[in-house]
Amino acid sequence: MGVLLVAAVLALTSCNGGAAPGTTEQEPGVGSTTAPSGDPATTAGQPATSTTSSVTLDLCGLVEPAEADEALGEFVTGIANTPAGCQFETDSGAYVLLEYGSPEDFLEGAQIEGVTGETVPGIEDQAVWFATSPGVLSVRVEDAYFHIVVDLPNGDGAAQLEVATNFAAIAAVRAQDQIGAS
Repeated sequence: MGVLLVAAVLALTSCNGGAAPGTTEQEPGVGSTTAPSGDPATTAGQPATSTTSSVTLDLCGLVEPAEADEALGEFVTGIANTPAGCQFETDSGAYVLLEYGSPEDFLEGAQIEGVTGETVPGIEDQAVWFATSPGVLSVRVEDAYFHIVVDLPNGDGAAQLEVATNFAAIAAVRAQDQIGAS
């Protein structure tokens, strides 16, 4: 039954111009990075093909719907392939957005919404957590950079980081596969 429902959601997504019914695009500016100099490095909401990363990834191909269910700890009811990236949503209002990141995220003192990033060990080549609201985990896999933006209406920063690292564990492997296949 769950497989049929996921297949139906995916079919609706592809028939609806990439947006699942009832989904909304991420607010521009969430996940924007400011380099220590104060210059904008990236802006969320840009088309997914526009990036400072030297590698283009299939962002919706980085995490399968069933994997997103497990990583979020609840059933994903909507998947939207938006200009900002790929967004997984739940009935509780929680969402995870995969969007392109920037090498600027990894500079010493880099900030998102005034919050300085902290290195998160054990995730592929490198990961930096920005404890903003929503939280942003910036991940580097070789020359590919992407954000995992997490908003949990009933979760604190630690819960957001846990979901982000769950997604990163899956997405980093798939990113590596996509890079190797290109």
